[in-house]
Amino acid sequence: YALLGVSAGALSMLFTIKIVQLSLAQLAGILAILAGIWQLLPLFPLRWSNRLYSKLGTYFSPLLPQGMARFFFLGMLNGILPCGMVASALVVSLASQSWQHGFFYMLLFGVGTFPLMLLASVFGFYLSARSRSVLSWLGPAYALLVGILLLLRPAAVLPDCTH
Repeated sequence: YALLGVSAGALSMLFTIKIVQLSLAQLAGILAILAGIWQLLPLFPLRWSNRLYSKLGTYFSPLLPQGMARFFFLGMLNGILPCGMVASALVVSLASQSWQHGFFYMLLFGVGTFPLMLLASVFGFYLSARSRSVLSWLGPAYALLVGILLLLRPAAVLPDCTH
């Protein structure tokens, strides 16, 4: 996540003028809202991404190291899987104005999600179908919330970005 944050933050450094930052924050808000709606209303299923990940897995699996290092690399690759919460966090990193802010935002995002991801991987199969269904709404809801905040009040998400 931190490497993704560095990339997004570095990209945002291209836009250092406040008015451009405000426009970028608003664009990021619109993209976050669209991502949330896309996931809540699966009008266009992302079946192609499942096929793509399957093909990539088949190709890269023999190249990965064995043992615990394999889990480390697979965990890093997990950051690029389609996820509403990761997309929303990257949107904030994209409008963060520096690679350092993008790095720390995504690093803290990863640290914050680690306990829940660990619990989900260990105990997730014990959850009922209803519980899994309810939890699947959290990512898109978070994307919508961040998008609305970026549109209405970018300073609430990005302290250096004011009207």
